[in-house]
Amino acid sequence: MKKISFAPLFKYALLACVAVFMLAPLVVVVLVSFSQSAVFNLPDINWTQWDFSQWSLRWYRAMLRRNELMATLSLSVGVAITATLISLVLGTLCAYAIEKGRFKGRDALLAFLVSPLMMPGLVVGVAMPGDYVCRMGRAVTFWFGVIEGLLKMSTDSASGRTITYTGVPPGGWFGEGTVLKRESYRYNISALRTSVVAGLPVDTFHWLIDHSIGFNRFVMNQLNERLAQFIEAREIDRSTDPDVRVARNLAALFNPTLFPGVGEMLRITQQELAYLVGLSRQRVNVALNTLQDQGAIRIEYGGM
Repeated sequence: MKKISFAPLFKYALLACVAVFMLAPLVVVVLVSFSQSAVFNLPDINWTQWDFSQWSLRWYRAMLRRNELMATLSLSVGVAITATLISLVLGTLCAYAIEKGRFKGRDALLAFLVSPLMMPGLVVGVAMPGDYVCRMGRAVTFWFGVIEGLLKMSTDSASGRTITYTGVPPGGWFGEGTVLKRESYRYNISALRTSVVAGLPVDTFHWLIDHSIGFNRFVMNQLNERLAQFIEAREIDRSTDPDVRVARNLAALFNPTLFPGVGEMLRITQQELAYLVGLSRQRVNVALNTLQDQGAIRIEYGGM
C-alpha cells in the first residue's frame, strides 16, 4: 500500500498562513481608510443589506486638497518607477551571480542585498485638526516626528483641566524617552492643524540604538535639549507676566536642535499660539505687538 505524505500539504498550508499574516495588515489599512472616524476604526458594514452608508472618502478628499502631498505623490511614483527598473536589472544580475557563481565575498554580498528586507521604513500619516497622534495610557508604538504642521503635547488633570507642555513644529521628534523605556504614553499629542507625521517603529528605534553611533548622538542631543526645554517650561509656569510667557514659548519653538525645520520663519497663527501658551488670542496679540515693538520678532502673514 502506498504511503501518503502530508509534508507537501503542510508546506503549502504554512506558506498560505505566512502570506495571510503578511498581507492581512495591508487589507485592514485599506478598509480603515474608508472610515469616517478620526481614530483607527473599521467602517461598519451591513452585509445582509449591503449597506455601505458608514463608509467615507473623507481622508482621500483631505489628501487630494493638499497640493504638497500630491506633488510628493507624483515624485514618489516617478522615483518608484525608476528605482524598480534599476533594481530589476541589478537584482537579476546579482541573483544570477550568487546562484551560479562561487567567489570570495559571496556570503557577504548576499547578506548586504538581503539586509534592507529586515529594516522596515518610516510610517507616514496625516493628522487632521483635533486628531490624537498618541494618547495617555496607550502602549508605545512609534517614535514620532513632524514633517509638516503643528502638534501639541499636553495632559489632562483629574479635574479635567488641560495642561499644555509644548508645541511640536516641523522637524521635531518627540517621545524618545518613552520609546527607550517601552512604557505607556504619559501625555497626549494632538494636531492643532492638518499635519504630516512620520513614525519610526519601536523595534527599529532600538536596533539603531544598538548599532548606530550617529543615531545615539542624535538621541542624546534630543534628550539633553528636551531636559532644558522642560526646565524652561517649569520657569514659564511660574511667570505671571503674559509677555514673558509668550516670548519664552516662542523661543522654545525656535530651538534649532529640537525643531530644525522651523528656520527663521515660524508658521503659526495667534490662535494656535494661544492654545500653547494658555492665554486668550487677544492677550497673545497684545504680547506679540509688544515683542515686535521691542525688535525681538517680526510679525508677517502666516507666521513670525
